[in-house]
Amino acid sequence: MSKREQILNAASQVIATKGANQLTLDAVAAEAGVSKGGLLYHFPNKDELIKGLNIHVITCFRNMIEAELESGIPYSQAYLQATIKTSADPDFLLVNSSLIAAVSNNSDFLNLWAEEYERFHQAWEQEGLSKEKSVVLRTLCDGLWFSSMFQLYPVANVDQQIVFDYMMKLLREELS
Repeated sequence: MSKREQILNAASQVIATKGANQLTLDAVAAEAGVSKGGLLYHFPNKDELIKGLNIHVITCFRNMIEAELESGIPYSQAYLQATIKTSADPDFLLVNSSLIAAVSNNSDFLNLWAEEYERFHQAWEQEGLSKEKSVVLRTLCDGLWFSSMFQLYPVANVDQQIVFDYMMKLLREELS
């Protein structure tokens, strides 16, 4: 793991254990086991650190979708599979951390996510997914993520599988 990734993981851990309001460069440096100067080399200020967290999470999720696409399935199905995997994965802590930090510190960081959502919708449109199905897919996946991230009555794995199977059936019917 690179120093940059180590710092991002440490920032995520600080947010997860102490809260977004306790995210300081000193706390992250201590958690990462690096000097503050070492942290500042990679992230010159707190905003850049939070931006880096968001970019890292977006890239990780994008890579998960790409890995699913290698099996030859359509983008919408790859998106659904990647969402199910991340919403059930306790190690995908960065999603929770970066979103909370983004909302609590600087709403401009949400533009990174808005751009990514635009990419999702363009990909669904290109594959021929109807507007109705793309809205259902997005809101279903967002709901799974958010209930898991914020621990708001998270959907049990067995129920996630039921939802996944049903949505996958709808997507296959739509795209066949």
